[in-house]
Amino acid sequence: MLFRSYRRAGLAAAMSRPTHVFVNNSPMSSTGPPNFGFYVIQEVIDSRFAQRAFGSDGHGNLYRGMRVSGRGADLSYLGSLPAPYSINYAKRSNASENDWRDLIGLTRALALPDGPAYADAVRSVADVEAWMRYFAMETFVDNRETNLANGNNGTGQGDDYCLYFGATDSRARLVPYDLDTLLGVGDASFNADEGLFRMLANPTLAKFMRHPPFARSYYRALESLLDGVCSAEEFGRLLNEVLGDLAPSSLREAVIAFADARRASIRRQIPDRLTVTNVAPLLRSEEHTSELQSHLNLVCRLLLEKK
Repeated sequence: MLFRSYRRAGLAAAMSRPTHVFVNNSPMSSTGPPNFGFYVIQEVIDSRFAQRAFGSDGHGNLYRGMRVSGRGADLSYLGSLPAPYSINYAKRSNASENDWRDLIGLTRALALPDGPAYADAVRSVADVEAWMRYFAMETFVDNRETNLANGNNGTGQGDDYCLYFGATDSRARLVPYDLDTLLGVGDASFNADEGLFRMLANPTLAKFMRHPPFARSYYRALESLLDGVCSAEEFGRLLNEVLGDLAPSSLREAVIAFADARRASIRRQIPDRLTVTNVAPLLRSEEHTSELQSHLNLVCRLLLEKK
């Protein structure tokens, strides 16, 4: 279901469909959670995926970001040679061509100091608006699998996502990879009131997301999703369309309840005007103090630029 939501949000995402698996005429999945009697067949993210998802521009470079060593595929600039990148990034298309210039160029731009030159350089190598749609979707569903949008669940490392650079439009686009622990369902602790900037745990993305024009784009992406594909009406319709015959009503109702709570929480967190009251109870630890201060600094910069 979620892959379809991502596609409706204008993102490239794998195709998937439910299936039953039998061995010697015996079903392999249980009728209860987490399988509910079926498995999911998911499209492999490779060159054929790129050609389907990106059409006439589908012959570019597709990379899988992983955490094999160190900080993983955290988008840090590692120099001008391919070898350091090949450890945590795997080419899923054009693998026989040892050409990593697009990925290296992206990380080089992201490593520049913040300022006007930074924004221009990043926009030349990344589809910023598409990145913000990716971050907004991951934030809405509260994806608890490691990914760029949640800062690898707080570690700031890079894992479980893909990057695509088209042959014609060579700006990087993010592709979701692992969508099985989200919307309150899965083997994780969920919080419908989770913040909007978990990706700030990654220093490279912290600078990216705090850049005021990019931050405004992120807020716009969130609002667009909440008014569109993630609205109560659209989300509920898609949920029943995809899972109506597959999952029990209790599960569907729980997912809708979480989505409703998450939607309301995100709307409360999108700044309209700056009001700060009763801050002291929020400062429960150095970590919370730092996170709140970063958020307030960003809001102040955005509000000043609006004037």
